[in-house]
Amino acid sequence: MSSTNNTTAFQTNSRANAPDMTPDHFAPLFSDNSKRASLQGGMAIEIAAACFLALLLGWSSLSYPLGADQGILAVWAQELARGAVPYRDIWEQRPPLFYFLIYFGYLAGLREHLLVRVVDLILQIATAGVLSALGRRWFGRFAGILTGFFYAFSYFGMVSYHHQAQPESLYGLLLGIAFLLLDPWIQKAEDTPAWNFANKTRCFGAGVCCGLAFLSKYPIVLCLPVFFYVLFIKHALRACLWRWALWTMGALTPIILLCAWFWAIGALRNFVIDTIVFNFFHASRGVEGSALVDGVLRYYSPGVQDLFQNFVSLLLDKKEIIVPLLLLLIVKLPRRALIVSGLYLLCAGGGDRPSKENIFIPFHRHHAAVGDVVCGGAARPCCQNTRSSPFKVASRVLRTLKSSGDQLLLIGRHALLQYLADIQPSTRFIMSVPFHADGHPKTYEDEIDAALAKHPPQFIAVYGIHNPALADYFQRYVQPLYERPSVQGVLAGMEPIAQYSSLTLYATHDRAQKWRELNINN
Repeated sequence: MSSTNNTTAFQTNSRANAPDMTPDHFAPLFSDNSKRASLQGGMAIEIAAACFLALLLGWSSLSYPLGADQGILAVWAQELARGAVPYRDIWEQRPPLFYFLIYFGYLAGLREHLLVRVVDLILQIATAGVLSALGRRWFGRFAGILTGFFYAFSYFGMVSYHHQAQPESLYGLLLGIAFLLLDPWIQKAEDTPAWNFANKTRCFGAGVCCGLAFLSKYPIVLCLPVFFYVLFIKHALRACLWRWALWTMGALTPIILLCAWFWAIGALRNFVIDTIVFNFFHASRGVEGSALVDGVLRYYSPGVQDLFQNFVSLLLDKKEIIVPLLLLLIVKLPRRALIVSGLYLLCAGGGDRPSKENIFIPFHRHHAAVGDVVCGGAARPCCQNTRSSPFKVASRVLRTLKSSGDQLLLIGRHALLQYLADIQPSTRFIMSVPFHADGHPKTYEDEIDAALAKHPPQFIAVYGIHNPALADYFQRYVQPLYERPSVQGVLAGMEPIAQYSSLTLYATHDRAQKWRELNINN
């Protein structure tokens, strides 16, 4: 009996004193320097391979035309280059970070569709690289290549061209960097990493990335449970509070700096009204809501629709909200669950509305994306080639007739015409979305009336006015502004000079006479 007890005690002590050879929960951690260097070298190769695959998969996107939202980005870049102040001189309902990136591309000399497409391709290559690093760390060898490939394939192969290059496409990069910085706490949930300067900097940097993501689109706040999980679970409360405080300070830093800058240039009030008041208290239902969810809720109960429409629409129609929450499940799965990470990255394809027809022919979309007009959330090629689209033709007319200082009032949802024609908008409302039929701040009406009275435009473009197929579009996005007395007063001094399938162009009498003379001479 004594011998048996001694043997058992010896085996227990041996197991206790023996080095722990169990592989890490996510990725192998080696104490040997040569093996560690080999692991880091392998990670670099996988990241480079993932970036190269993303470049190959996204190369054809450089030929895609500009859609409705890309036109807004381009107009912002164009107006900022002319000295316009964000939000004070240009309206937009979304935060400005992604718009500033496009503006930097404009300063770098990018023009036409390449202004948006090149910047977007660079961002997605970087995102594939960051996600590749996460895949390698969390799931082991070869996972880096697969995660980067899955992301690039889902982004460039399954998302419609007019839903690429969106503020959502910046989410993956910023959140990926944040999780890379927090990796010591993710991989060592049982053993708290040392609280030294490097790890303090990691916490603060992760917060800065999250703050920047918030400035690309506000729903990032719904990802807070993920970071709460990473920073709090299975750690000492005092250390968790310090980490959470540093992360919060980092997240608030870019937000406070941006607000201070807006206050200094006199744009803070417009920024708050446009991005917060308008979105949450006025037309956000009609602009951002899901038609599918809206119809289902309307079928069951108007009361339920009024109460839950916005919430349900966000959950079901906005992948940038629901998909990051899946990290709560993924960060604790063993490396055998690589397929789960693949599915996650497949869903997190950057854009927010995958196009079902492109799942089967993923990389030939540029042959079908021949139109620049987007109506009702779906691409509607209006002609057989981009050179004869209404935007391109109308922009050539405006370039021919405009003089220095001429302005255009655009009544419609799409601001692309102003960018193609390189003409200054007559008001800060570069499109008529702020006057959506579901409601808008009263200050908008006073503002546009005063602007039109002070500087009447020389051109007005109206979308969908003579096209029965766009009747619903006209009623929701055009009619509220088109029927305002101030706009009708300006139109009374104009005449139509060109009419296309989805666009009618008006000009003052002297510009119209110039257009007639040019047509006679030609």
